[in-house]
Amino acid sequence: MAGGGKGGLLRLVPTAVPDSERLPAPSRRQRIERFAGYALHGVIARGGMATVWHATAPDGREVAIKRMLPALAANPQTVLMFSDEALLGMRVNHPRLIHTFSLDVCDHEPFLVMEYVPGPSVADLLNRASTLMRPAAAVHIVRQLLEGLAALHGLRDDGGAPLGVVHRDVSPNNILLTADGDVKLGDFGIAVITRGATPPSTTALQGKIGYMAPEQLAGEPLDARTDLFAAGVVLFELLTGRRAFARDHELATLTANYAGYARDIDGGLPGPLARVLERALAQRPDDRFESASDFTRALDAVAPEPGSRSGREQLAQFASETEALDGQGLRSSVRAVARPRGPRSVRPSLPLGAGIESRCAARVSAAARALATGGEVAHDASLPGSLERRRGLLAFRFGEPAGLPERRRVTPGLTRAMLRHLTDTRASGLFVARTATREMRVFFDLGAPVFIACTDDRELLGERLVRLGQATPAYIELAVERALRWDCPLGEALVDMGVVSARAVFVEIRRQMRERLADLLAWTSGELGFVKNARPGLLAVRLCPSEIERGLS
Repeated sequence: MAGGGKGGLLRLVPTAVPDSERLPAPSRRQRIERFAGYALHGVIARGGMATVWHATAPDGREVAIKRMLPALAANPQTVLMFSDEALLGMRVNHPRLIHTFSLDVCDHEPFLVMEYVPGPSVADLLNRASTLMRPAAAVHIVRQLLEGLAALHGLRDDGGAPLGVVHRDVSPNNILLTADGDVKLGDFGIAVITRGATPPSTTALQGKIGYMAPEQLAGEPLDARTDLFAAGVVLFELLTGRRAFARDHELATLTANYAGYARDIDGGLPGPLARVLERALAQRPDDRFESASDFTRALDAVAPEPGSRSGREQLAQFASETEALDGQGLRSSVRAVARPRGPRSVRPSLPLGAGIESRCAARVSAAARALATGGEVAHDASLPGSLERRRGLLAFRFGEPAGLPERRRVTPGLTRAMLRHLTDTRASGLFVARTATREMRVFFDLGAPVFIACTDDRELLGERLVRLGQATPAYIELAVERALRWDCPLGEALVDMGVVSARAVFVEIRRQMRERLADLLAWTSGELGFVKNARPGLLAVRLCPSEIERGLS
């Protein structure tokens, strides 16, 4: 690629690297590690499956060596995933995708030989940034990212049939920049081929929370639009300098991520770019761009005005301002795990046994007390009496909602018609249904249910987890006590204690909401009402429109 001269491309690093920025020549005291005939110069990145090294091949080429961690090399399933990554990487041949040259084994350790990219990741730039990236530079990065995704999504088998590849891990850490300011997408470790393949497991969450599309979080079928959602998240982060869905708790981040582009996203962006993002981050795949090419055309329509500096030039300036050209230069940048940017509110962890002497101590059972102080607990599937008495602390507080208009009597089809109307008109507010013995409240936000409360306390979250064997009654009771102390939802307390994962809580909340919605549609008597603009004020999981449509069909 041309550089430096008139009419050439403005490089992120000089064509001629000054002596002060060159890699130091190895001295007699410096020992270069060798592996399978390759000279290893240093670690580029470390992950949960492998370590990536900058290396020199026997023929003198600069390459990247991805070595599987020895502890995983004995696991056939992990080795199979590693080989699938290699086969996909060897099939790709596009300037926006990192190519894999070979897969080999040395001393029972599988490794890949890959294209070496002498530049930082996008995460590196953002982590070091002190200013916001100019829109033209952000659009330049994402436009080239979309070129790579278009090539990846367009891969075909030897017979010419589409493979249906989905990357599943598009994020700033996996987007690398060359010395010329070009983009290369890498890390195909969790990519899947959707044509003729088994659907991804719903039990293991693979990918980065905050960048995954709603259908990926929910374990539903994936396609190219899943990656386009992630590309939209990257664009938002480049433009605003903050993560789109980051919240102060993993569970809250997950639920915000699942909601997609909702009212919580407000980056102060120019109107045209905001509209592009709104479509890219739609919760329902059918509302997003159909392909990477469609996304690119939308970006082209909001390109900078004629005469303005190019995105590549503005990216070079941004790299210089963030001091990415450090002592070693971009050519030897070491890609580290992304550090959080900006202050993050974290709930303080309680030490073992903390909170037992609080105002709720008298209501904590002996089993929960023993659990909190390290004692042995007899696992009993039944609910302890103290937890049974404290259902009221977990249940939604019901009172007469303010502003409830005249109610309508339930008739066949009326409930379904009213819910359909709220969804179609993207209404926000509180839908109330009640009989002489029961009441259900459905909070809507922009046409989607985000919280469903019911006076029937048999289906509380904690009791569902106990019944499913994911938690014991003692753990649930202790979590209730801590939730009261922390003034947080029960689900967040359970995650912070390590009892269940954020995904497990998220899945159960979604399932609970769907079941309650189905139950509501089966009511044959009672009265209905709606209060505009009421909000729940609690942790909300926004049901996807497709889930509502399935329930109303």
